[in-house]
Amino acid sequence: MASFTAAGLAGSDPMQTAWTGLKLTFAGILIPFMFAYSPVMIWEGATVLTIMQVAVTGFIGVFALAVATQNYMNDYLKLYERLVTFVCALFLLHPGVVTDLVGIIVAIIIFGAHASRTRRAKFLAQELSESVN
Repeated sequence: MASFTAAGLAGSDPMQTAWTGLKLTFAGILIPFMFAYSPVMIWEGATVLTIMQVAVTGFIGVFALAVATQNYMNDYLKLYERLVTFVCALFLLHPGVVTDLVGIIVAIIIFGAHASRTRRAKFLAQELSESVN
């Protein structure tokens, strides 16, 4: 209901405002479920190392989910980057050592590939603009 009120105040489309609001908060909506699936997140019966592992992988997972839902990280993502990032986020948000390792490895690969692609595209655009001038 808040998004419809905000749309009325802003004079924008209510459904577009609602979808944008959902995309902005989707990662935050899943955080309470992470606590339910992994009691380690509330420091229950775990070592400091386990708590740090869950916190780091949870943070990276929420970041990957936000990137996938927003479709942006330094530049717009290609469809395959977005899908792989979403799957990576699901792996990282699910508790377990194997899923965490797979999620971190895939996150490093996909984020590195995306950063390389966007850096190369910006370099080529700069070279093109310099050659025109």
